[in-house]
Amino acid sequence: MSEIVTSLLKAVAGLLFNKARDSAAENLKDGDVTDNKLRELIQREINDIKSKLDALSRKDLLTAIDAFEAGLTYLYKVLDIDSETIRSVISTKEMKINAAKAPAPAAAIEPAIQNVGTTEFGVEAKDLLLQAQKRFEMTREKATEAFNNEGLDTLQRITAIRYRVMAAMLESVAKSLAATTDLSSLSLMSALQSATPECEQSLRQLHSLPDVKKNFEVELKRGLFNIRGRFGRDERREIICAVCQVNRFIHDAQEFDFDHYDWARIKIGEKSISPLYSREVAEVLDEAGVQHCCVQIEWSFGDTRQKEHRLRNPTCIATNTHGEFLVVEMGDYTMKVFDSSGEFINKINPQVDDTVTSHYVPDVATDVNNNTNILVLLSESGTDRWEVQVFTKTEMCNKFPVRENSYLLTICHDRVFVARRDVIAVYDLNGMRIARLGEGTLSLVEDIAAGSDGQIFVLIFKRTRKEKIAYVFTEDGH
Repeated sequence: MSEIVTSLLKAVAGLLFNKARDSAAENLKDGDVTDNKLRELIQREINDIKSKLDALSRKDLLTAIDAFEAGLTYLYKVLDIDSETIRSVISTKEMKINAAKAPAPAAAIEPAIQNVGTTEFGVEAKDLLLQAQKRFEMTREKATEAFNNEGLDTLQRITAIRYRVMAAMLESVAKSLAATTDLSSLSLMSALQSATPECEQSLRQLHSLPDVKKNFEVELKRGLFNIRGRFGRDERREIICAVCQVNRFIHDAQEFDFDHYDWARIKIGEKSISPLYSREVAEVLDEAGVQHCCVQIEWSFGDTRQKEHRLRNPTCIATNTHGEFLVVEMGDYTMKVFDSSGEFINKINPQVDDTVTSHYVPDVATDVNNNTNILVLLSESGTDRWEVQVFTKTEMCNKFPVRENSYLLTICHDRVFVARRDVIAVYDLNGMRIARLGEGTLSLVEDIAAGSDGQIFVLIFKRTRKEKIAYVFTEDGH
């Protein structure tokens, strides 16, 4: 090899990395010993520059993370949030560069604001808030630069958006805390108000990323001919989950009605996808184990894959403070219990003696102890009787008789309300009758419900006027 070529290759070795250098190194594979050494030199240079380029690509993101951590430290010091909380939010940079594990510290802010024992911060605290505000501003700017750096992979760019959004929110919080003269009147929503435009723009840019669009398109495409969907699923779903995580974070913090905003959707050709509300996306998130990242407006339970637990003809429903659903099925009138995610838990069977020839369950309700109260009509030897059966989980712990022709049931605080066509009987939780509501006022009662403040709502049908009216009673019957 001539000195000219050798010198040229040495010069190439000093150039910025490009595809031509890969070709130059590749073309030297078949050369002599000198060529081999030079090829090794170029290849080492390529690897070194790749390493430096990767570090350079991540520089803004790492700087944003450092500034974010500093801002948190200042803010937490002002709000007197313990160091354990800080440690739970601040972990290794490599973990935080992973979008699926990025922290969400805003949840710690609202209770801290509410617990501040003063109406206005002093000079020292306001100085700390100013420092926090500056660090979050730096985070936001550096995260924006990182997002616009095409040298980062898609997950890292999503992470940049995440830090940008979090920093914008916390910058707004720090600014609001420093400016407010009556902290008792400051809500999280008002403290986050100035971050709204940044959140909107962040989502608009995130949803416009070509790789984000392509991953959603491939994952949601149906049919046997979706060959691409069979490969790279783990990485693709990681990207989808990260995008949905950012959407859910903004949704919960800002309380946007995302379904009404064009920028909150991902456009793929003629199709428009909502990461939060799409049932197809929800199925992907469910399989990935991150169901909490979607807001399902079309949600159902009772369509479980286990045929014996499916709902066929539900007649009435109640919930308890555990978030469970209790549904009575027509036919055998057993009650099926589902958890808050729609999974079947167990059945509750009304207690029926051998002498009972038939039974019917008109209604169900839960009390303050999370006991299940079932209104049951029992028929035996041509005689009907009505009673309320009380269950703890699946075991009956109490029962008491109620007046005949009762067909509606609700419970408010420590009182049980059982409705007939024209009057509502009131019992305590042990079954002792203590009052009557609506006597002489009500007719053709169609439904009753209890409010959290003790009010009882009664829906009746007025035949003469052919309309429905709701009466509202206090617990004492007024």
